[in-house]
Amino acid sequence: MAESTGPQGFFQRRDPEGRMTFMQHLLELRSRLFVVAATLFVTMMASIALYGPIFRFLEQPIDNVNAQFREDPDLCRMIIELRMEPNVKQALDKADLQSDLRSKVLDTFRDPKLWVDIPAGAVDAELLAKLNASRIDLATPVVTKISTDPLSTTLILMSVAFWFGIVISSPILLYEIWAFVAPGLKPKERAAIRPVLFGGVFFFFMGAAACYYIIFPLSMSFFVWLDLDMGFLPSYTPDSYINLLITFMLITGAIFEIPMVVAVLAKLGIVSSKMLTQYWRMIVLVCFILGAIISPGNDIISMLAMSGALLFLYVVSVILAWLCYKKNA
Repeated sequence: MAESTGPQGFFQRRDPEGRMTFMQHLLELRSRLFVVAATLFVTMMASIALYGPIFRFLEQPIDNVNAQFREDPDLCRMIIELRMEPNVKQALDKADLQSDLRSKVLDTFRDPKLWVDIPAGAVDAELLAKLNASRIDLATPVVTKISTDPLSTTLILMSVAFWFGIVISSPILLYEIWAFVAPGLKPKERAAIRPVLFGGVFFFFMGAAACYYIIFPLSMSFFVWLDLDMGFLPSYTPDSYINLLITFMLITGAIFEIPMVVAVLAKLGIVSSKMLTQYWRMIVLVCFILGAIISPGNDIISMLAMSGALLFLYVVSVILAWLCYKKNA
């Protein structure tokens, strides 16, 4: 029976190898895009309904920074000097106390019981009276959250719902993308990409978690410290803070995809573990240099943490390249 050459035959006709026509590809793409859009819509609505827990989760790094600045004596002194009444601050500066004695005086604002640590007669009586009369409530958050635009909270709520919707629905989204693309790939390409496509989700979430729990808190501590050191009391709007957090998490998650990219290249025979380890000394040095440059803090701990993360990705990339290239050989 001859194939139909009319419009209906144009949609149904396949070549001898069973491949789909162009219009059939478009129809399949439409159906998969519908599933993606419907899934994203449902997950976005769920994220909007659960905005309270989600926002508390996103604000936790700021709450941790506030707690850190309340508990650290050196950071507390910075806050005390910024919040001190101008006339008291002028009197304290005019007294020209030694650094250790000045620190002890500032510590009394955290705990008045520490007055006993100040030697008798070391501080002028008039200054002591002014200091005693000027109490600072350190329970007040260091970083305050403000809104300068009536629409800013609504817009950031929609943005958060969108990104959380993508995160929640990512397994379905990846499946639909893979199901549409996979038939057009060669068996070798499918074997190389399939495991790392879904393994990449794990590495992305691992990078986002590392950002949320380690990198972003260190960054925020540094940013707040810099504001205080320059004489500013930090107040952040929800859109600027949350957009910064989401951007950090997306970038870190993308960086953590490097081992998966290396695994794909190794599966295809382009990269091997021998190539990656040939110049390992130079790579380790570069990791430490990059860690020092892109580290958000100016202390050795944050620099080592960033360098350690880069070294971890390098080691994982070498292991995956060895495993995948070995199977490919």
